[in-house]
Amino acid sequence: MGGVSEQLIATIQQIGQASPDIVRGYRTIADGAAKIGKLDPKVRELISLAVAVTARCDGCIVTHVDAAVRHGATQGRADRGAWGRHLGQCRRGIGVLGAYA
Repeated sequence: MGGVSEQLIATIQQIGQASPDIVRGYRTIADGAAKIGKLDPKVRELISLAVAVTARCDGCIVTHVDAAVRHGATQGRADRGAWGRHLGQCRRGIGVLGAYA
């Protein structure tokens, strides 16, 4: 996992240097969604993971798996979620989550 995470961080840093407004805008949206507080962080990250799997974004998958695990997600929880059917079709997301268990 470390290699993908390191590549992702390097890429985000490059984007931030080239266009800091893009990274700042993304952070504003992400922070705003967290402040609303309608979803707990674990559920928000599991939904983000489902979106990342749908988009087939490896860096996004790694990022959201890491965040979901930090907020208490487990492989079983991802399997049972409302979005679990889609993740079940794409075992990649759950497999990555299972690697953290």
